[in-house]
Amino acid sequence: MRVWLISLLLMPLFQVGAGEADVTRQLSRSWDFGIGIGYGEQSNPFIAADDVPGLVTLDLAIYGDRFFFDNGELGYTLMDRPDFGVNLLATYSSERIYYSYFNELGLFRNSGLGFRPGSDEVVVVPAEQLPAAGVSTGPPGQFGILELPDRSFALNLGVELLWNWSWGQLQWQVLQDVSGAHQGLETDLTFSKSWHSGRWAFKPSVGISWQSAKLVDYYYGVNNRDQLFELVYAGEATTHVTVGMLVSYRINNRLSYVTRFSHTQLGSAVRNSPLIDADHTQAYFSGLFYRF
Repeated sequence: MRVWLISLLLMPLFQVGAGEADVTRQLSRSWDFGIGIGYGEQSNPFIAADDVPGLVTLDLAIYGDRFFFDNGELGYTLMDRPDFGVNLLATYSSERIYYSYFNELGLFRNSGLGFRPGSDEVVVVPAEQLPAAGVSTGPPGQFGILELPDRSFALNLGVELLWNWSWGQLQWQVLQDVSGAHQGLETDLTFSKSWHSGRWAFKPSVGISWQSAKLVDYYYGVNNRDQLFELVYAGEATTHVTVGMLVSYRINNRLSYVTRFSHTQLGSAVRNSPLIDADHTQAYFSGLFYRF
């Protein structure tokens, strides 16, 4: 059983599913390559951060007897049956990409500044809002620029289980950071269903992902390296829910028009971070996809 994973190499966080333009086609050769050109965007939940754009997608898969490379995931197949498969995986965590689109952040105490009357908590805002909050005339030490140290991509090792039934497909991944970036664990369970109608192909999906406290704290927490005004936030384990839809129209045997949209409801431990100002993220891509 070959299950095609959604792919985007130039913008790894935003998975557009370009490689699923023909969502039920089974791999009949040892390699596969395609390129998509269009426009896509991944919303960025961090305060004052730009959304992640994408114009080009790549879909690259190479399969041997056991080893395979599939869009950034290196794997080894332990079991490969028509209805069930087991793979060992080496992949990476894409959460780091948010940090490439940061704008400058400001920190200040509410007390005496009038930004939130009656509140003494430390607030993170876009840096350009600091003068508007009266910081230029506020007491010394009540405001400043938040300098977050750069977070790293994490290398993960784990296992993937794949079920394929006539009424849908189920994918379960359990991944552990082995690079020492955060030493956390994450697991993803996704159910999807594919069907065709003439030249049209559709694939709705729903997934649930769990991230350990170490992972959440590393990417969304604020600790002694970051703090100003004693601002500290320790991340906890959390769960996200994602729904998505892939629609493609086959123009000919090689060229398709592909549209994908996904919505992720963020877990409370991420939403409560002082660095986050959204309770969800959304991603979309629409464009032409050519398979060589």
